[in-house]
Amino acid sequence: MTPSAPPGKQEARSKHWARHLLALALLAICGVLSWTSERGRTLTADEPLHLIRGQAWLWTYDAQLSYAHPPLANVITALPHIGGGEEPWGEDRGVDGSPDPEARLLTRMRRGLVQPEPTATRAEAMQQLWQWEVANPLRVSQHYFTHDFQRAEAELTTSRRVMMAITLAFALFFYLWTERRYGWTTGILSLALLVFQPTLIAHGRLVTTDIPAMAAVFLSLAATIAWIERPGWARVGWFCLATTVMVLTKHSGLVIVLVLSGMLILAAGLGLGGFAGRGVKEGAGDGGAARWRGWGRRAAVVVGQLAVVAVVMILAIDAAYFFDRVGLSVSEIIAQPEPQNWLWRRYRHQLVERSFLGKLPDPLPMPFPYTWLVGLATVSKQNASGHGGYFYGLNSHLSHPLYFPVMLAVKTPLGVLGLLGLAGASVVGMVRTRRWPSVATGVLAVFALVNLISLMSSHINIGVRHAATLLPIMALFAGRAGALLFDPAARRALWGERLGRFFERPLARAAVLSLCLGSGVAAVATSFPAYLGYFNALAGGPGGGRWISVIGEDWGQDLGDVAEAAEEHGWTRVAYYSHFPLRREALEARGLEVTRMGCKRRYRGPDPMIVHLSDWVRRQNCFRWLEGREPVAFVNYNVLLFAPLDEADEADELPAPKEDATEDAAGDTTGN
Repeated sequence: MTPSAPPGKQEARSKHWARHLLALALLAICGVLSWTSERGRTLTADEPLHLIRGQAWLWTYDAQLSYAHPPLANVITALPHIGGGEEPWGEDRGVDGSPDPEARLLTRMRRGLVQPEPTATRAEAMQQLWQWEVANPLRVSQHYFTHDFQRAEAELTTSRRVMMAITLAFALFFYLWTERRYGWTTGILSLALLVFQPTLIAHGRLVTTDIPAMAAVFLSLAATIAWIERPGWARVGWFCLATTVMVLTKHSGLVIVLVLSGMLILAAGLGLGGFAGRGVKEGAGDGGAARWRGWGRRAAVVVGQLAVVAVVMILAIDAAYFFDRVGLSVSEIIAQPEPQNWLWRRYRHQLVERSFLGKLPDPLPMPFPYTWLVGLATVSKQNASGHGGYFYGLNSHLSHPLYFPVMLAVKTPLGVLGLLGLAGASVVGMVRTRRWPSVATGVLAVFALVNLISLMSSHINIGVRHAATLLPIMALFAGRAGALLFDPAARRALWGERLGRFFERPLARAAVLSLCLGSGVAAVATSFPAYLGYFNALAGGPGGGRWISVIGEDWGQDLGDVAEAAEEHGWTRVAYYSHFPLRREALEARGLEVTRMGCKRRYRGPDPMIVHLSDWVRRQNCFRWLEGREPVAFVNYNVLLFAPLDEADEADELPAPKEDATEDAAGDTTGN
C-alpha cells in the first residue's frame, strides 16, 4: 500500500490546485462573453471565404481556394461539417429557408448561372459553383450562401463555436506556461488582462485566421525559448511542430520562422542559456580563439537542426496542398492560369509574373505547391501595392507607419497600458543596475520589437487584428509588472527608491492593481456585444475612435442590430448600399425588404436609407446628396440610418452627386 503524503504537503498541494480554479473561472467568463456576444452578429466580410476554403479542402481534397491563407485554420474550423460533403445539394431556398424554385437570389447574383443538380452531393456541387474553375473563393462562397442562406449561416455559427474553443484552449496554455515560468501571480494577472481584452474576444468568435495565427506564434516563441534553455532534439521537435503549424496558418509565418531561426543561431553563437559551454573542447583555454571555435560548432549544429526542420516543413506544406504541382520550374509556374481575384485584375492578369517569382531564374525548380506559391506572390503584391483605408482622416490605399502603434494604444484597455508603463520602468531599472533579463523575457521582448517594426513597415493597414500576435506578449509583460508590486526587493531595485517606496503602501498597490484590472472588466462590460468597435478613453471611446479607424471595425457584423433598429422605427422596407456580397441577404434574412441603393445616383425612393460608415468614408462622392442630413440612428458607430426623403429633400436644391471614380464592384475589397 502506497503511503499518503504528509498532511502539510497535502494541504500545500490542494492549495496549489485551488489557485488554478480562479484561472478556470476567468476562462469560463471569457467563454460566456464570447458565446453570448456572438448571438446576432451577422457574417463578416471574410468569414464566408474562410468557411468555404475549409469545406472545399475536406470535401473535394482540393486546396486551390487556399492561396490567400494556408488551409490549416480553415480546415480546423470546418471539421464539424466534414461529413456534409456526402449530403445532397438540394433545391434552392430563399433567405427565410422557404423553397425558391425560381432561384431569385442566384438570378440577382448573376443571370444564367448554372446550378448543380439537387441530387448531386455537396462535394460534387462545390466544384460546379460560380468561378470554381478559376479559383475565386469570393464568388464560390457567394454562390454557396445564396443557394441555402440559412443553412450556410448555421454552418458559419458552428464554425464560430470552434474558434471560441481554439481561443479558450490557447488562453489556458498561455496561463499554464506563464504560471510555470514566472509564478502564479504573474500567470493569473496575465490571464486576466488577456481575457478581458475586447479585441481578443471580438476576433476569438470569428471564422478567420487571426487568432489561430496568434496562438501559433506564441507556441513557436515558447518552443524557441525551450530550445535555447535546454538544447536537444526534443526541443527541436517542439519547434518544428509549432512553426509548421504557424506556416500552415498564415503566410507571414514564414517570415517569423526566419526571425526565430536567426534568434536561435545568435543565441547559440553567444552561448546563451543552455548553449553556454557547448562546442568548446576541454583544455582549449579561455582565449578568444577558443570561444570563436565554440561559436562555430554551436552555430553549425543549430543550422543543421534548422535544416531538418525546413525539410519537414516543406513536406508538410506540400501535403497540406495535396502535392499540387510540386516541382514546377519558375517558367512553368508563370505559364499556369492564375486564380482570379481583385489583385489579379489590378495587375492586369500578371500578378505572379510581376511578383518575386518573376525575378527568379526560369529553369529553377520550386519544391512547393503551386497554390502556396501563388499565395506568397499575392500577399507580397498586396503589401507592395498598399491595402489601406481610413486613418485619422487619411483615406487612400497608402499605409502609415504609426497605424499599428496607434491602434494598439487606443484598442487596449488603459490598465494594460499603465502596467506596461511600469514594465518600461523595469527595463530602465535593469539597464541602470546592469541586470540581464531571463531567456524567456529576452526572447519575447526582442520578438515584440521586431514584430512591431515589421508592422510599422507593412502596407496593409486594415485592422488591429494583424497585430494580434502582440496581444499575449503585452498581457504577459503587463502581468509581470503587476506581480512586481508584491516583490519589495525587485520593486526597489528596478523602479528606484521613490517609486518603490510609494508601492510599499498596501493601499497604493491595491488601488493601482484594482484600477488596472478593473479597466479591462469595464472595457468588456461597456462595449458588449460590439467588441470589434471597441476604443479606449484615449480615443474618446467608440465614437471618438471612428475618427482614427473605421475599416477594421465595420465588417458587416452589426446588421442584426440594424434590423432591430429598423423594427423600432416601424420600417419594413429599406434602401441599402454595400459593395460587399451577402450583406443584403443578411438583412433580408432578418425580415426586411431591401432595395439596392447605387453609388452615383441619388436615391429617390420612399424608403429609409442604410449606409455603412466604412463606405461613407471610402466613397464620399457616393453620398454628397446626403450631406447635411442627420441620421436617425448610428448603430454601434458603424452603420448610418437615414429617414426617408420627404418632398423638400426631393427638390433640386440638393447638390447633384459628382462622378465617383471608385469601382463599385462586389468583392473588390475582401480584407483577406
